[in-house]
Amino acid sequence: MPVPVRTEPRQYDTAQLDPLGQRILECLQDGGRLEDFEKLMPSADRLA
Repeated sequence: MPVPVRTEPRQYDTAQLDPLGQRILECLQDGGRLEDFEKLMPSADRLA
């Protein structure tokens, strides 16, 4: 299921944006699915 877009995400794409934030915005613009976003997020298992 695609993630619903409620605002224009590119307004947040600035030079100060964290690289993870940039990847999230790209995923959103590309019609990313929940599974795609989950792959971008560090899990607690990987941080331990």
